[in-house]
Amino acid sequence: MAVFLNSIMYIRVSWYCISFLFVKTLSRRSGRERERERGRERREMAKSKNHTAHNQSHKAHRNGIKKPRKQRNISTRGMDPKFLRNQRYARKHNNKAADSASVEE
Repeated sequence: MAVFLNSIMYIRVSWYCISFLFVKTLSRRSGRERERERGRERREMAKSKNHTAHNQSHKAHRNGIKKPRKQRNISTRGMDPKFLRNQRYARKHNNKAADSASVEE
Protein backbone atom coordinates (compact mmCIF):
# COMPACT_ATOMS: atom_id res chain seq x y z
CA MET A 1 0.00 0.00 0.00
CA ALA A 2 2.83 2.38 0.86
CA VAL A 3 4.49 1.72 -2.49
CA PHE A 4 1.22 2.53 -4.27
CA LEU A 5 0.86 5.84 -2.38
CA ASN A 6 4.47 6.77 -3.12
CA SER A 7 3.93 6.14 -6.83
CA ILE A 8 0.80 8.36 -6.78
CA MET A 9 2.74 11.11 -5.02
CA TYR A 10 5.56 10.76 -7.54
CA ILE A 11 3.10 11.00 -10.45
CA ARG A 12 1.48 14.12 -8.96
CA VAL A 13 4.81 15.82 -8.30
CA SER A 14 6.20 14.94 -11.72
CA TRP A 15 3.02 16.15 -13.45
CA TYR A 16 3.19 19.44 -11.55
CA CYS A 17 6.84 19.92 -12.54
CA ILE A 18 6.15 19.12 -16.18
CA SER A 19 3.16 21.45 -16.36
CA PHE A 20 5.09 24.22 -14.58
CA LEU A 21 8.00 23.93 -17.02
CA PHE A 22 5.62 23.87 -19.97
CA VAL A 23 3.90 27.05 -18.83
CA LYS A 24 7.24 28.75 -18.22
CA THR A 25 8.43 27.94 -21.74
CA LEU A 26 5.21 29.28 -23.23
CA SER A 27 5.40 32.55 -21.35
CA ARG A 28 9.07 33.15 -22.19
CA ARG A 29 9.62 35.38 -25.24
CA SER A 30 12.79 36.32 -27.03
CA GLY A 31 14.00 39.89 -27.34
CA ARG A 32 13.09 40.01 -31.03
CA GLU A 33 9.48 39.05 -30.30
CA ARG A 34 9.22 41.79 -27.69
CA GLU A 35 10.64 44.31 -30.18
CA ARG A 36 8.11 43.22 -32.79
CA GLU A 37 5.26 43.76 -30.31
CA ARG A 38 6.52 47.23 -29.45
CA GLY A 39 6.71 48.04 -33.16
CA ARG A 40 3.12 46.89 -33.69
CA GLU A 41 1.96 49.19 -30.91
CA ARG A 42 3.68 52.15 -32.56
CA ARG A 43 2.34 51.36 -36.05
CA GLU A 44 -1.34 51.22 -35.09
CA MET A 45 -3.58 53.58 -37.00
CA ALA A 46 -4.33 56.98 -35.53
CA LYS A 47 -7.78 57.43 -34.03
CA SER A 48 -10.21 59.04 -36.45
CA LYS A 49 -12.72 61.79 -35.73
CA ASN A 50 -15.98 60.39 -34.37
CA HIS A 51 -18.45 63.17 -35.19
CA THR A 52 -18.72 66.56 -36.85
CA ALA A 53 -21.65 68.87 -37.64
CA HIS A 54 -19.85 70.46 -40.59
CA ASN A 55 -22.19 71.49 -43.45
CA GLN A 56 -25.31 70.16 -41.72
CA SER A 57 -26.90 73.57 -41.02
CA HIS A 58 -26.20 74.66 -44.62
CA LYS A 59 -27.95 71.55 -45.92
CA ALA A 60 -30.90 72.15 -43.58
CA HIS A 61 -31.37 75.74 -44.74
CA ARG A 62 -31.15 75.05 -48.49
CA ASN A 63 -34.90 74.39 -48.68
CA GLY A 64 -35.65 76.33 -45.52
CA ILE A 65 -36.47 75.07 -42.07
CA LYS A 66 -40.25 74.84 -41.87
CA LYS A 67 -42.54 74.33 -38.92
CA PRO A 68 -44.41 71.04 -39.02
CA ARG A 69 -47.98 71.42 -40.23
CA LYS A 70 -50.55 71.07 -37.50
CA GLN A 71 -52.98 68.21 -37.97
CA ARG A 72 -56.62 69.09 -38.44
CA ASN A 73 -57.87 66.31 -36.15
CA ILE A 74 -55.96 64.95 -33.19
CA SER A 75 -55.83 61.16 -33.06
CA THR A 76 -58.21 59.63 -30.53
CA ARG A 77 -56.30 56.36 -30.41
CA GLY A 78 -55.61 55.41 -26.81
CA MET A 79 -58.09 57.90 -25.35
CA ASP A 80 -60.62 56.96 -22.68
CA PRO A 81 -63.45 54.95 -24.34
CA LYS A 82 -66.13 56.50 -22.09
CA PHE A 83 -65.04 59.99 -23.15
CA LEU A 84 -64.99 59.00 -26.84
CA ARG A 85 -68.50 57.54 -26.66
CA ASN A 86 -69.83 60.73 -25.11
CA GLN A 87 -67.99 62.82 -27.69
CA ARG A 88 -69.60 60.80 -30.50
CA TYR A 89 -73.10 61.49 -29.13
CA ALA A 90 -72.27 65.17 -28.64
CA ARG A 91 -71.13 65.52 -32.26
CA LYS A 92 -74.17 63.62 -33.51
CA HIS A 93 -76.61 65.96 -31.79
CA ASN A 94 -74.57 69.14 -32.17
CA ASN A 95 -75.98 69.97 -35.63
CA LYS A 96 -79.57 69.43 -34.45
CA ALA A 97 -79.12 72.00 -31.66
CA ALA A 98 -77.68 74.56 -34.10
CA ASP A 99 -80.53 74.01 -36.59
CA SER A 100 -83.23 74.41 -33.93
CA ALA A 101 -81.56 77.60 -32.61
CA SER A 102 -81.51 79.19 -36.07
CA VAL A 103 -85.17 78.27 -36.71
CA GLU A 104 -86.31 79.91 -33.46
CA GLU A 105 -84.73 83.23 -34.40
